[in-house]
Order: sequence, then structure tokens, then C-alpha cells
Amino acid sequence: MGKKKKQKQARPIVTDVSAVKNAEGKYVVSRSYAEVVDLLSEGVIEGLVSGEYTYDGDFSKVSQGEPVTGYESVSFEHYTATGDAGSNLNSLGFLRSVYWNEIPVVDKDGFYNFPYVNLQKVEGEPIGTIPKLNTEMDTYAGVSSTDILDLTINRPVGERLYGPEIEGGEAAPTSTKQARLKSGISIDKYAKTYTVLNKEIQKILVNIKIAALFENVQAGPKTYKKSKHLKKCNRASTGFGDTKARTIEYNIYYRPIYDQRFNPSTSSSVVKSAVNVSWSAPITERVTGKVDQPYIRSTAIDLSQFDYVDQEGFEGWEIRIVRITPEPVTSYYRATSFVDTIVEVFGTKLRYPYSSMIYSQFDARSFSRVPARAYDSNLIKVKIPNNYNPFLKTYGKSSVSVGTMQGSDGSKISDGDRTNSSCVGVNSWAKRSVIDPEWDGGFATVDGSADAQPVKVWTDNPAWCFYDLMTNPRYGLGDHIEESQIDKWALYEIAQHCDELVEDTYGGLEPRFTINYLITSREEAFKVLNDLTSIFRGIAYFANGSIFAVQDKYKLPVYQFNNSNVAGGNFTYSSSAKKARHSVAIVRYNDKRNFFQPAIEYLEDEESIRRYGIKEIETSALGTTSRGQARRFAKWILQSESLETETVSFSMGQDGAYVQPGDVIQIYDNYRSPLKYSGRTNAVIKGLTLSTSAGSTEQNVATQLNDQYSNQSNFNTVILDQALGFHPDKVYKFSILTPTYNTVTGDSSEEVRRSQIQTGLFKGSDTQLTTGNHQNNLRFRSDLSGQCTEITFNTGTNYGGMENSFDFDNYVITGYTNTGVWTSGPLQNMGVSEQGYSGGCFSGENLVWSIEPDNADDPEFISGSYSNYKIINVKEDEDVYSISALAYSTGKYDAVDSSTAVTTASKINPPLFPTGTTASNDSTLNSEDTPIDPILSVTQGKGYQGNELKTPYGTVEVDFGVAGYLLEKLDDDTSNGVPYRVRDKRQAELNITYAVAILTDQGGGDSIINTDEKPTTDNEIRTIKPSRYAVYSPYVVENIPNLKVLGVDTQGNNIGNKRRLVKGLGEGDDNISKIHGEYLINPNAAIYYVAVFALSETSTISQGIIRRLELQNKEDLISSDVETVSITSLTSEGLEASPDALQPLDNVEPGFTWNVSSEGIYTTESSEDLPYFEIPISNRDREYRITFRKYDSSKADQNIPSDYIYLELTGYNVQSETSNFVLQKLYNDPSSITGYREDPHVFGWRNGNMVSSSADKKDPEKSEWLSISGSGFNIRNNPDEFPLREFDMVVEAHDSNGNTSAGNKIWQNTLLGRGTADKNNESFNSSKSNYDIFGGKIESPSGVFYAQDIGSNPKALGLSYNFLDSQKAFDLEYPYVAAADVYPNGYLELKLTNATNENPDSGPVGKNSLTDDEIDIFFNNTAGLIYYYTTGDNSVEFIKNEDGSSSPVLKNRSPEFVIDSTKLKEANNKGVQSLMTAPTITAGGEVSVDATAFGGVVNLRGYRGRVINVDGSEQVILPIVHRGYYLFNDSDSLESLRIPFPNINRAEVENIQLCYAYFDNLHLLSAFEEDEETPIISNADNGINTLKIFTENNLNYSTAVKGAGPESFGEDQFTYPNTMVNAPNQSLFLNENSVSSAGDTALAFRAWGEVWFNLSKFYISVEQKSNKSVGFVNTFFPQEGSDNTRFLCRFASKNINAAEVITLYVPAKGKHPFNSGLNVQENLYMVIIKVSGMQVAEPNKMAVMLTPSKRVSYGWGEGQESDKLIIKIDYGNALPDFGENDYFQKQTFGILMTNE
Repeated sequence: MGKKKKQKQARPIVTDVSAVKNAEGKYVVSRSYAEVVDLLSEGVIEGLVSGEYTYDGDFSKVSQGEPVTGYESVSFEHYTATGDAGSNLNSLGFLRSVYWNEIPVVDKDGFYNFPYVNLQKVEGEPIGTIPKLNTEMDTYAGVSSTDILDLTINRPVGERLYGPEIEGGEAAPTSTKQARLKSGISIDKYAKTYTVLNKEIQKILVNIKIAALFENVQAGPKTYKKSKHLKKCNRASTGFGDTKARTIEYNIYYRPIYDQRFNPSTSSSVVKSAVNVSWSAPITERVTGKVDQPYIRSTAIDLSQFDYVDQEGFEGWEIRIVRITPEPVTSYYRATSFVDTIVEVFGTKLRYPYSSMIYSQFDARSFSRVPARAYDSNLIKVKIPNNYNPFLKTYGKSSVSVGTMQGSDGSKISDGDRTNSSCVGVNSWAKRSVIDPEWDGGFATVDGSADAQPVKVWTDNPAWCFYDLMTNPRYGLGDHIEESQIDKWALYEIAQHCDELVEDTYGGLEPRFTINYLITSREEAFKVLNDLTSIFRGIAYFANGSIFAVQDKYKLPVYQFNNSNVAGGNFTYSSSAKKARHSVAIVRYNDKRNFFQPAIEYLEDEESIRRYGIKEIETSALGTTSRGQARRFAKWILQSESLETETVSFSMGQDGAYVQPGDVIQIYDNYRSPLKYSGRTNAVIKGLTLSTSAGSTEQNVATQLNDQYSNQSNFNTVILDQALGFHPDKVYKFSILTPTYNTVTGDSSEEVRRSQIQTGLFKGSDTQLTTGNHQNNLRFRSDLSGQCTEITFNTGTNYGGMENSFDFDNYVITGYTNTGVWTSGPLQNMGVSEQGYSGGCFSGENLVWSIEPDNADDPEFISGSYSNYKIINVKEDEDVYSISALAYSTGKYDAVDSSTAVTTASKINPPLFPTGTTASNDSTLNSEDTPIDPILSVTQGKGYQGNELKTPYGTVEVDFGVAGYLLEKLDDDTSNGVPYRVRDKRQAELNITYAVAILTDQGGGDSIINTDEKPTTDNEIRTIKPSRYAVYSPYVVENIPNLKVLGVDTQGNNIGNKRRLVKGLGEGDDNISKIHGEYLINPNAAIYYVAVFALSETSTISQGIIRRLELQNKEDLISSDVETVSITSLTSEGLEASPDALQPLDNVEPGFTWNVSSEGIYTTESSEDLPYFEIPISNRDREYRITFRKYDSSKADQNIPSDYIYLELTGYNVQSETSNFVLQKLYNDPSSITGYREDPHVFGWRNGNMVSSSADKKDPEKSEWLSISGSGFNIRNNPDEFPLREFDMVVEAHDSNGNTSAGNKIWQNTLLGRGTADKNNESFNSSKSNYDIFGGKIESPSGVFYAQDIGSNPKALGLSYNFLDSQKAFDLEYPYVAAADVYPNGYLELKLTNATNENPDSGPVGKNSLTDDEIDIFFNNTAGLIYYYTTGDNSVEFIKNEDGSSSPVLKNRSPEFVIDSTKLKEANNKGVQSLMTAPTITAGGEVSVDATAFGGVVNLRGYRGRVINVDGSEQVILPIVHRGYYLFNDSDSLESLRIPFPNINRAEVENIQLCYAYFDNLHLLSAFEEDEETPIISNADNGINTLKIFTENNLNYSTAVKGAGPESFGEDQFTYPNTMVNAPNQSLFLNENSVSSAGDTALAFRAWGEVWFNLSKFYISVEQKSNKSVGFVNTFFPQEGSDNTRFLCRFASKNINAAEVITLYVPAKGKHPFNSGLNVQENLYMVIIKVSGMQVAEPNKMAVMLTPSKRVSYGWGEGQESDKLIIKIDYGNALPDFGENDYFQKQTFGILMTNE
């Protein structure tokens, strides 16, 4: 008694953690893992790509057209990834080549993009591999890396697992009462039974999914009493509203099942025991915990203990699952379970031979479904020649001894001359020299010896992949084709052609042909082979028991035909059709540069387009992943069709057996060539042997011949079958077709085909006519002249020496030995000594020959040369061979291989420093023990401010040698300096840029620089791999282009600031050998690291060089130039700062830029080669103090900032040369301040003192500022002041000591407290440019302006209106056209369109008042809208007029209102409701105090309320004012915005007054939670809570004017419409639109209408609406007596130009209006609507719909009304009855049309 009763306090709700209890009784969180196995390919494969290759080719030779096979060097850099021990492992680098949903598992920096993963790869060895997880990675889900990944079958079930039913009601279980089963219900009523018909399994996994398990407690205490000595137990452990964990229990039974034909009971007792038909003892599972997301409990049933497999009739297993836990009987208790899956586990050890696979284990939470997987891999290994290096793509000599075997186990390659390569690192090679390849036909083996085990290696050369597919017995044709049947020599030649380097269209080099192809389906062998040959532009064919592959490339002709060696001497020619000649090629391929996505290469042949027009051919480049290869394929198609348009056919004898498809032949047709220089030989004379005694006649003849022909003693002579005349001074080319035979190459018996055409040169003076005698005194064959031509071939140097003689060793020419040896007498009467030739072949007679001038420009050559053709078909028929050939263009191949990309080496190859090392060599250039003239010098120096050399500053001086693209070695002695130098003579032509990067021990340099590239002393220089440039690039302090080095601009004008040091590379002023740089020091750093890289024009990066410097006596020098810094031109996105006005910002995250400069610090020395120059200070090294302050209009014109600061950033560093800052939302978010108060890394400050108490940190009175430790970010501790919309932004530079360029200190007026006259007072001098200020205002989106044309006709009752059309809005200079509609289906639609001119008299047609960009400024960054509205209906009452007549008025039109935004904050802080406050009405009936809602925010100016009659007395009804908000989603557009508006669904709502405002992303920050969806609730003093978004007073509300004109707008209507009109915030009237709107159905509503009837006053009013005109048409029709029937119609369609409404009333027995011969039996009421301007449609494609349904007929009119749609509505014998107060009946109709 007498004591104060203890107050009760609300008990906090307790929610158990979402977790499940494990077997040890500990609560754990569930995590699901997925396991995926992917079969990549047939094995054995190379494997997933585990590193990056860098190729270096001889671009200069390729660009000059020289054939180059293989690269000069290739280096390999391993990918790395983190293993389970935390270290980076090369062995896990393959994870960069695994992509899930196109994201690599490990990124380029070695970091994982997905958590909890394990991947193992298997290359598909012949013996296979038992699948296990990767031992170097962590494993999960209870699976270790030693566990075998079993073969399983996952059978989804997904059935609900119910528990037993229990009694509810009074019998429901409580804390003191147990549950009882319902009467007659067994506990296993809802048990699930499943059959597994699989005898081979060793285990079954039963997975039960718990979808939900928790209880919301509805009993227990809600409060507890306050107590100073409250003990822990005083609070109830469980109380009302708590969410608690619960338990589900279930049993799993199992037993074997047998075929019913076998009866286990008749078996022996042993079998009976094993086949007990009863269920096994149950496996009991208990799931205890709180589950609000699905949890799966997996139960394993071990079946390996049973041995039923061999028992007769055994079929599998039966599983039964019984839930013990009853089903909940209340909605507050959730315990939902499912049988998720049943998994059959085989438990067998499968090795999967020849199968390359990937095993993946990952956290299932990372994906909503199994991710798409992709693997960058090198697939099948194949046999390669023993002289081939597939990395370099070089060929060596098989005959040399085997070198050291290099490479991975099982794929080693011999280095040395055998493969023309040297191994310089792991998978890194360099070409040895230029040698002629030589292959003995053997393939690579394990140790390189011929009899060792063959070895297969990965290559992307299509020729060897083709060979593998033909010879492999497992997946190829090896069981059907012997290797001896394959022309491997032709493939060897094709392979070399594939490996020749060509330009890749990106400025680099690549092999001509590569293959990247997956064969995923069975196809006919011949088709597959030809598909593969198409990759290298070839074909495959079978002939004479062998398979041949031929390639379309440049070839020498192998045979020659003329009229003398073809049947009948005739050739038949034909030309391809023009339609077969395409001018545009579209080639599809998979682009390796874009994740192997499908790509298209489009190529035009301009000449063909001019000739044939655009004719496209579309095709796919099989196995192509290179854009260059696809482009070359497209060129080949167009060039072939353009240049090779002629075919020839002919027949011949047995000689036709020699030529094959793909061979190139020469045709010399005398009927097409007027010179006719072709025929057959009489004799071929091998040569003359001049061995005579001195002084003899023979000696004189020999001397004469030597003088005439050459100084050589051997030359050939040919006697032709024609008398020909040659110009004596002209050189001719002689071609002769000589049979060849097969030779043995190396130890192989394979055959090589040679060209049968030999050529020689002769001069016209070396010929003579002769009638010479053949042996046995027979005359030579001749033409009609009887004479022959004798040609002697000179072997002098002018003719190629001995090369100008025929090959008698490898070709059968004379058929005799010692034939044509000169003995005595004149040449034409030569004596011979003959001996029979054992081969029994030709005698040099009847060989086909042809002659043409050697000069291709000679007129005789042009008119009489032979033509080349390519054999496309050879057909044998009774010893006659029919041959078809296609014109062969040798010029197309250069055109095909040429590239339109950059072709100069200076743009492609990396520049080279004269280090003499490559990226794969040892990185150390020199050390203290071997000092050399350094290529990089780093020393400590001084600089001075201004040209007067005052104020010394500490600097680092850097001198480095220039780079080039050609180096030369000086000598092998390194004692006097680097033994290399740059050979490029003029640096200005190289266009190289040098990047100088500086790192310090204080700036993280020690951790950034790798150990192998970090110098340990100041005298040591090391190299850096080009791939590491990305790590150094953030620390680049200067980029020095060559033009800057030389002190000239691109036009050659002198720009000063030269950096050249030493001349000596050649003549001229552009020759330098070293470059100088100088940079300010950081006084806090002791050790400097300077790295230099050279970059080509296309940013190809050189090897870097790096050196170290330890600073000395740095305390004597200064390094800050902050006092000289000038900051100007601070602006935001092109706006100019105004000293006396805030600039509008149209972005909620505005960006700012400024210019910075300083007086300059200059170098200390000057000379002719190195003048004074200003030391560059990178903007990246500048630190800035940026403050956002209160805008003070009193100081605005002085350009002096306020001392009231909202937020401060210090140490701000710009990571680019352009100074910029973005006011991101995280700086301007009030919710961030709430988070900072809880963050232990954020400290509170007040008046220069840190606040130690965490409680005080949350109190703005005790902690004025919050500072994020180590960030330099300080923010005022007052969320109500954020987000900032009006502010001054001030930028100052500051140094490491906190001194700013404006003479202030950082933290003044912030952490150090507000300044006073003697303490922490900032000083700004506006006459100086050491700071800059910008005043900005982030505008809220504009209010929308609506202009309505309300119907002036009193008969419209204020329900009819139109929005201004586009033309009228343009004429009134409105910025846009706004319109709105509400629909009964519950939607509000807001529309914005351009105000566009369509009248030529008003200006250009199509011109808009404002551009789209200008309109966008009005509504930038809109995130949603809030709206206020009132509702009404269209009910009418009639008021008596003075003359006794009645006038209709609307009884309950929605009341107009305005938004008074000045009342928002105050009203909502007090807590307001939507009910109106009644207006105050004077005795005279005037409204003296307006009705309001929401505390005065909504003002209903003059509204009196709705008066109704209740029990004989009048009462005023005040309706509710509604408000709400809507958040935009990605699909919303302001041009046509449709939002849910459910109140319009109500039957009593037919019109509304609406006012709304858009809000932006800053409002999201201030009025919504961090998810930007949940609204923040403001707690009012009276307990009425309000959403904070409704309290925002900086919103611009919409407004509506009636009959608007230009005077309605404010003066600044087109700048930024804060006040769009002089009277803003006025509500907009909207009447309910038709339920049938365009797009609501598959049909298109072309028009719709609504008709209201009234029986008191009778007239007709029709409102028509279109895009071009708005007006009224009133028509009156007399009815019986003096009454009329009133119809009000409203149309909305662009297709209606006019409408006419006719009402018909026919009394009973009267004439029918449409059938004069018929009388109506009862009264007839009809409405006829004639619609004009609609597109005439077929009757079966249109319909008229009525709501409510009435009898309707429709059709097109006749005669003059044939273009009108006539709608007849039959209301029968009476109009609907009307109630006492209901005067109108609404009829809705729609006109629909379909396009179907």
C-alpha cells in the first residue's frame, strides 16, 4: 500500500535462429551442394587451358609477302589459383578456363568468383580414372577427396508427406494436454511407399524436404514489469508472438521385393530368413529447429550387407516412409514436409576409359538452377610428324639426331634442329634458325627414336587432325583404312601451308588455318572427312585404292596440254553463270574473342557489286573461331567466283592417268593463241662435253661455242618440230613436259609426285633453223616449211647458271645414256655415241613443248601465253580419260591472305629495350658485382619553384634508354656496358610511348612487386614481364610519347620541354639514345622503385625494366607545392558556376570537375640536349579536401563559402588526369548515418575531441560529427539534414601535413569544431584561385502540367472534357502534352507526348516545342510518385428553375482541391488522418473556412460537402480523401505509365480529382529503408503514424488548368519547372473511361462509347474525339408529346471523325422504321449510331459488343453512307425503369476489329 505500482513494459519478441540440430545436438545451418559431371570429349585430351601463350612472329617478313612457317618464339605463363593451403598453385590454374553462366570460376587475379567449389579434371586416359574430387581443394557436403564419386540415379518425387490427423477444438493439444489421433485414424494413414526396381544398387538415399518448421506462439505473457533488479529469469522464456523451433519425426522402413511368380515361403529356411517379408526395423529421423527456407534431410540405407542379387525372383526394394509428427491444426504452427527425391547409388568403381570428364561440386545457393557450363580446353591429342613443334608450328630435319625431350610427361617434343626449336622454359620455345624442313615420313615417339612407343600431342593444325580421324581405329576409320593408303606426303605439304603465318585482322599474326571443332553426332565418313578438309580449303577423294586430300593454294603446274596431246586437238570451254557469282559473303563462325559466341563476318567485293549488284552468299566456316580465318574464307569465296569463271574439258589417252583432282595444269591452245608456239620435240640433247686436244679443230669449235653461249661446259639443246622465228635480243621461256618417276625419301617407301613441267630460258640469237638428220639418216619431223628450230640453252650467270639446264636424273627425257655427246663436226651434223637405256622409255622425242616471252608485259606474252587450270574431275572410259578443269587464278591467294588491319611492326610487335633478355630469361640484368652502363638510372636530385630556382624540392631523376623494334648485338664483352643497342634510326617514326611508374615502400610497393622482379640493391636492375603491366599501371606518374621527347607536336611545331639526352643513333636531330624524367619525392617514403615500360601505337606492351633507390638526407628537402596550386572551373556536367545563384542539377548523383594547375617546379640543370623543363606532377598524386556546405545567399555574391559544413572528404585522390568527384548516394544517404552510429570503426567527434562512449556517439548533441576511421570521410551526425539538395561545394588541395591550398587546415569547422575568431576559423580569399566554390541544387522532378478543355455546353454537366491536342499545345508554346485516364478495371494511366507542329503555317512540320532531352530534364531520376485524390459519381438531380423548368446537375462530382505543401511537415508530424474537416459556412451561405484533409495539406477550396436526406433531415457527408504511393519498376515509362488504382473498381466511383508528384532517388534514400522498397514510418506525437514519403515538402505536384493559354505559365517555364504555372498543385478531373480499352483483348477496339438516358429533359448530345479535332454536334429529334429522350455519347478513337445519334420511338401498330410493309406489334425503342471515318472492314472481321447485353445489329451503310458504320440497338417495347433518384441508365458499347 502506498507504493507506486511498477509499470509494465512491452516484452520483446524472441525469434529462434534459423538452424537445425545435428546428431551432436548442436544447431547448424543447412547448406546444399550440387555435384555435376560433364563428359567433355573422347580421350586422351590435352586438358583444360592452364595458362596463357604469348606468340612473337616475324611480322616484317609476313607484311612483305614472304612465306613464314611458325612463330619466332612462344612463351607460356601459368594461371594460378588458391589451393586449400592458401597458396597460389599452378596446378589449379585450369579453373580460369571453367565458366559457369559465362563467369570464370577463378578470375585473372587468381580470386574465386564462386564460394565453396571443388573441381577435378580427367583427361581420358586409356585405363580410365576412378572419379574423385580434387585433393588440392577443399571438399564439402561430407565428401572427401578420397571418396569415390558413385554412379547414382536421382529420381525426383516431390510428394507431400503428411502426418497423422489429430483432434482439434477442445481436444487440441496444449502445453498440458497431449495430442490425440482422430477416431478410426491410424498413424500411418498417409505413409508413402515407393518401389525401386534395381537389383544392382548398394545404397538408397531418401531425401526429405522440410519446407517450413516453426511456431508463432499465441500464448504467454506480452509484458513484464520494470525493475531495477530485474533478473534474467524474470523475463518469460517463451511469450506471446515468439517464433520458436519445432520438431518433425518420421520413420523409414525397407524390404526386398520379388517377382510374384516366385514364392519365398516355399524356399529353404535360409532363404526365408534372408527374404523376410516384414519391414526392417525403422530408421528414425528427427528434424529439430526453425526452418523458414527449404531444408533437406538425407538418410542413407545401406544395402551392401544383403546378398539378394543372385536369388531367384529378386527384383529390388520397397521403401516406406511414415511421418510420426501430426499435422498442425492452427495456422500459427507450420510443419510442412515432402518426399523430395530417392537416389539409387550403385557403389561400383567405374574408371571411364578414354573419357575426358570434369567433376564439379559447388554450393547450390550460388545458383537458382544448375548453371550453364563451358570449358576452354585443348581437346584430342593426335599423331604429329617427328620434325614438328606444335607450339611454335615449326618444322625441322628428321635426319638429325634427337635432341632433349622437352614438355609434359607423355607429350614431350624434341628440341634442336630436329624440330627447329629450342626450349627456353615450361612450354616456352624459340625458333633456332631458318632451315629447309626435311621429313622422313615418321611420326613423333616417346623418346624420339623410330622404334619407340608413338606419342600423341595436341595440335590445332587441321591436316594432322584429319590424319588422326582417318587412322584412329576407335573413333575414326583406322579399322577400314591402312595408313599406307593415305597420301601423308600431301598432308605434310598441306600442314605446312596451314602453319604459315598471316595477318589476323587485329594487327597480329596467326596460322593460316586452325581447327576448333566438336563432332557431336554420327555422320557418313565421307561427309565428315570432307567437312574437315573444308577447314583448310580442300577436298578428300578416293582413287586407285588410296585416300587423297588436296588443298586450294598456290601450286606449280604439274602437266601441260596443247593441241598435240589431246584427243582431236580440241578444248571445250564454258563460263559460269552470272547468278553464280556473288558480290557479298556472309560467313558465320564462333568468335574466340567473345566467349566463342556466334559471330558474322560480312565482306563486300566492290568490283563485283559494280558488275553484278549485291548478291549475297551465306555460309558457315566450320571449326573456325578466328575472325581472320573467317574473313579469309569470305575473301576466298568472292575471289574464286570472281576470277575463276571458266571451265575447260578435253579427252586424252593414257597420259590422263597421271593427273588427279586438285592438280594445276597448263593449257596452250593454238586456236586461242595467235602465236601458236607449241608442239612436240624431235630431240632433246643432254649437253656437250668439250674434251679436245690443244690446237685441234675441235678445240676451235669448243671455243666458239663457249664464246657464244657461256663459260660453262655443259648446256642442253632441243630440236623442235616447227620452223620459228625469234627476235634475236628477246629472252624467251621454254616449257617442256617430261615424264617423272617416283623417288625414295629417307627410309620410307612412300611416293612423292613432282611437276612434269621443266622450264628454261633462251635468247632469240641462240636459235637456228635446221633440217638436221636423225639417227639412221631419217629427217626430223617438221611443218610445211620442211625445217626445224634448234634451241641451245645458255648456262651463263644471266640465265641462272646450271639451273638453266634440264633435270635428266629425276626425269626420263632422252631415254638413252650418253646421248648427244658432241664428238666432231658442226653441231647440226653432230655425231653421236649411243647406248641403250635400261628403262626402255622415251628418247627425247615427242615431248610436249611451248614457248612464250619471259617478260609478262611483252605484247606477245599477253596475246599468246598459256592458261592455268585446276583439275576438278577425271573420268576413265576405255583407255580414254575425260578431264574437266576450272580456271586457276594464282593472284587470288595474296588477296585472300592480305588483311585490312594495321600491318606495320611498330603497331603490332612489342617495343624492345636493349636488354638482351626475353620474358622467359633470367630477369636480372646486372648486379653490383658486374656494373655496366645502366639502361636505367635512378638518382636523387633537386628541383626549384619557378624559373628563378627558389625553394628546393626533393626529386627522383630517372634516365632510361630508348626502345625500338630492331636490336643489334655489339659484342660479347659486357664489361663496358650492355652489348645490345636499338637499330631503329629515327625515334619520331616509331610512335612509342614510355610509361614511368613509381612505387614506394610506404605505398605498398614491397607487396606489389614480385620477388623475381624486385631489385634488392640500388645497383641492381631487373626486368618485368609484359603481362605484369596491369599491376604497375595505377602507379604510372608520366606517359612520355616520342613527340614529347623530341619537343615537337604532331605538326612538327616546337613545344619545348624536351627530354632527349644523348644523340648517336644516326644522322639528324631526331636521334636519341636516352630519355630523362624527374619527379617529386614523397617525404614519408624511404625506398623508391622506378619501373619503365614502352608501349606501341596500339598499346602492345614491352618487357619492363625496374630499379631501386634509397633516399638520403630527405629531411633537408620539401615536397609539397600545395601553396602554388590553383583550382578553377569547378562545375557540374557543363554548367557554369554563378556567384549569386544555385545551379540546377538534373542528377541525384551529380558529377563535378575542376581544373588544377601550379606555379611549377623546374629541373636544376640545363644544357643543349636537356633544357629546363617543368617536373610533371600527376593529378593522381594530388590530394583534395572536398566539403559540402550550407548555401549562404548573403555570401554568394562574394564567392565566400559558409562555415556550416555537412560533410567533408580529405585525402581524396583522383585516379585519372581529369579532376572529378561524384556525390554518390552513399555520401548523401541519411540511413548511412544510422549505420555509422553502430559501426565500431566509426568514431564520434565534438569540438576537437573524440567521443569515447558508443552511447554518446548516437546522440547528435554529444557527437556532432562521425568520422570513418582511415577514410578521410567525415559527416554531420544528423540524418534529418540529409539527403542534401541545396549546397555549396568547395574544393581545396592539401598536402600530407593537412595544409590546404586556401591556407586552411583539414578538419577545421568539422572534427576540430566550429571556428571562432581565434580558433579553427577558416579563411577564404575570393580574389585568389587557390580554391573554388560551386552552388548546386538537386531539383525534384517537375510537376506535370495538364491543360483540359472542359465542355462549355451546360448539357454536358461537367463530365465531358478533352486534353489539348498536340497542335494546340504547340501553338500555345506548351512544353509537352499531358493526358490521363482512369479505367474501371483498376488502373490509372498517365501519358506524356511531344507538343508537335502539324500545321505548315506554324513552322516546320514535325517540330517539337522541346526536344526529348529537354523534356527529360523535367523528370530526371524519377523513382515513383505519390498521389492524392477524391472520388465521386455521375448521379444527377434536377433543380427547378425560376421559369418552372428543371435543369440537371451532378449530385456527387468529385470535389476539387489543391495541395498546400507548406503544411506537409507540420501536419504529418502531428499525425493526421484522411477524413476531411468540415468547412465553415457563413449565414449568407459563403464558405469562410475551407474543408481540408491531412491536416490542411489538402484544401478543398469552397467545397460544402454532400447533402443527403436522412430521416427527413439534411446531413452533410464529408468523403474521404485518399493518398498513396507507387514505386516504378524497370518496365515503367513516363511516356505511358499505367499504375494500379483499385478504388476506381468500386461501383459507386465514376470520377476522381487527382493531384500527384513524382519523387526521385534521393527521396528513396530519405523515405525508404535500404531495400528501397519498405517505406519508413514517421512516428507522430499523437501516436498516428505516417509514411515519411508523405512528409517530403520538396516535391512538385501536378496541376490542371481549364482553357489554358500562354499567360498561365511562369517566366522560367523552359529552364527548370519548379513553378510550372502561376497556380500550381491544382487537382485534375478525370471521368471513368470505358472498360473496353485498346490492347485489353486480342481484338482491336477501334471505337467505344457510353450512352446515358434520362426521361425528364430530352435532348441528344454527342461528343466526338480524335487526334486532330475536338467539338460537339447536337441533334434534336422530337418524340411523342413534348418530351425528348436524352442520349449522351462519348467516343475515343483515332478512327472516328464524326458520329450521329438518332433515337426512334414507334408506337404499337406503327410502321417498322426499316420495313414499311411491316407493322410493330408493341412499342419500339431503338437507338441508331452512325459512325464516320472508320476503315471499312469485312463483316466477319468486326463486332459490336454491348454492356449490358442488348439486341444489336450493325453493318455498313448504303449509297452516300457506304463509309459509315450503322449500329442499331433494340431496347424492345420499353425503356428500362428508373428509380426515384436514379435518372440515368448507362449503356456501354465497343466497336472491335481484328486483323486475322
